[in-house]
Amino acid sequence: MVLENIWQSLRRLRFSQVVQRLGATPHDTDEIRLQKTLVFVFACAMSLAGIIWGWFVLLVYQNPLAALPPFGYMILSLLNVVIFALTRHFRLFRFIQLLLSLLLPFLMMVALGGFVNGSATILWSLIAPLAALVVADRRQATRWFLAFLGLVLFSGFLEPAVRPTRDVPLLEQTILFVMNIGGVSAVAFVLLSYFGAQKDKLRDLERAYLQQELRMARDIQQAMLPKNVPELKDWKISCCYQPAREVGGDFYDFLELEDGRLGLVVGDATGHGMPAALVMATARSMLRAVAQASESPGEVLRRANDPLFTDIPPNMFVTCLYAVLDPKSGRLLYANAGHDLPYLRRRSGDAVELRARGMPLGLMPAMSYEEKEVTLEAGESVLFYSDGLVEAHDPQRHEMFGFPRLQMLVAKYAEQESLVDSLLEQLYTFTGEGWEQEDDITLVTLERSPQ
Repeated sequence: MVLENIWQSLRRLRFSQVVQRLGATPHDTDEIRLQKTLVFVFACAMSLAGIIWGWFVLLVYQNPLAALPPFGYMILSLLNVVIFALTRHFRLFRFIQLLLSLLLPFLMMVALGGFVNGSATILWSLIAPLAALVVADRRQATRWFLAFLGLVLFSGFLEPAVRPTRDVPLLEQTILFVMNIGGVSAVAFVLLSYFGAQKDKLRDLERAYLQQELRMARDIQQAMLPKNVPELKDWKISCCYQPAREVGGDFYDFLELEDGRLGLVVGDATGHGMPAALVMATARSMLRAVAQASESPGEVLRRANDPLFTDIPPNMFVTCLYAVLDPKSGRLLYANAGHDLPYLRRRSGDAVELRARGMPLGLMPAMSYEEKEVTLEAGESVLFYSDGLVEAHDPQRHEMFGFPRLQMLVAKYAEQESLVDSLLEQLYTFTGEGWEQEDDITLVTLERSPQ
């Protein structure tokens, strides 16, 4: 992605049009076009540098032999461009250009009389592995760097045998040495800074792309949840869904069944984030498919369990409670697949658990699910919830919200206008400021109006 961005920038400089006439093919990717453009620009820049270096050596060192390598580099570099234009052999073009940039400083150093007399000119050979990082890959850059180290070691062995043709004053040597060190260091710093900036930019782009994907997943998941709460005569249904992340594993659903009955599902897939959301979507679809074929909540969970055991990863499962309400009689049939027990608030003010045995969906095959029945009288209500509520922690006291507290609050606040709002208010009071939600929270209340 970074190389493509560079390529789009270089296209505005119209170097690409020149390269297309000098060796590009219609099948080149953006990355290859960019590499060809960079090598071509590198060849032109180094040819110009060869001319400058040649005249500089003639004027400062007064050594025509030392001026031969930079002038020769210019000629060979331009010849390499011509060969590339004729053959379109990019790898050969790149290799020759890197080889010339590796050998030119070494030959100049030898012609100037050695490492010291040449003011460490060989350091410019480091341009070859640095350029390979841009126009090749890290493996090739490593090879070019090893070749550079080999030249440096060879220069050390060669130093006693090289005789300078002209003694350069110490001050002049020092100035040139500092210039060479500074020039190569500046090139290395610019390249490293550039790659660091591009790496940060790429990380930001990847983070933005991931956030966009998560927002899309969240929108899709939100679309799967009921858009409207069913309206039943003499009944009030309230719900709240609050994921810990952009997407979560909690879900709830309402199913319109025959004879005006209402199916109610509350579930929780293990884990958080995208994996849990995918398992949640699978479980929801499975339950919707089998719920229309049976009036028994226990049978619905049994039929959904085996396909889920086959389809979802072995380390994941879904806890789920499925209930069927007859609004006319208040009769509530329910079965539980390892989910947190709902609370029924009686007219007397007591909050009791609605128990039913059953293993989570997708955990083991061929499971059966106990089915229970309860009748809601006028003024009574049921709370369905997920474990994100009871497992919320107080960061100061390291205490969980817990089942006893929830049961007490259901008994105390069930007669208020909104049990959901009351429970959330109590949760925020319990956790305090700075609380980071660790798990998804789902609340669904089913209340029969008092007569």
